[in-house]
Amino acid sequence: MGAADRFAEIDDVLRLIAVTGQWARDAARELENAGGEQHLVAALKATDQELLAIHRRLFEAVTFGPPPTVKQPSLDDGQLAQVRDEPVWKASAAPPKLEEVNEQHMAEVERVLFEMSGARKRAEKVARTLANDGAEQHLVEALERAECELDATIDAFFKSTYFHVPKDQLALS
Repeated sequence: MGAADRFAEIDDVLRLIAVTGQWARDAARELENAGGEQHLVAALKATDQELLAIHRRLFEAVTFGPPPTVKQPSLDDGQLAQVRDEPVWKASAAPPKLEEVNEQHMAEVERVLFEMSGARKRAEKVARTLANDGAEQHLVEALERAECELDATIDAFFKSTYFHVPKDQLALS
């Protein structure tokens, strides 16, 4: 696989991440305008921001190459997951009403989850292909990191939408 093919593969991963972020942004806007449950809107917005950050980091790694010195990330993978999981434990003020959590809202959540999963699988496949082809190590590492970040984002988004606990259910009284 030539350099042009490698960059085409990486560009495909970047496109998938960008499109998924756009879908999350659109779904958040649509649910917000429809009066949907606020925890779903917040989860979609947070996911959009995380996807944008993943896209930026991958783009920068591919565009600017490896850093002059190897830097440790400020947070390890466990800490990143913990930070991303924080919204899961933040409860809303009121439990959702049955008419607010409807099939259309959950279909939007499913769509974003499905697309994020596709982007993660694509990043994993491209990283493996580039590694087997002997591509530059920083490209492989950038894709592997993006795949791990997408996985953590999927996990946090899933938990914050499907396992959201209304605030009144957290009280012991």
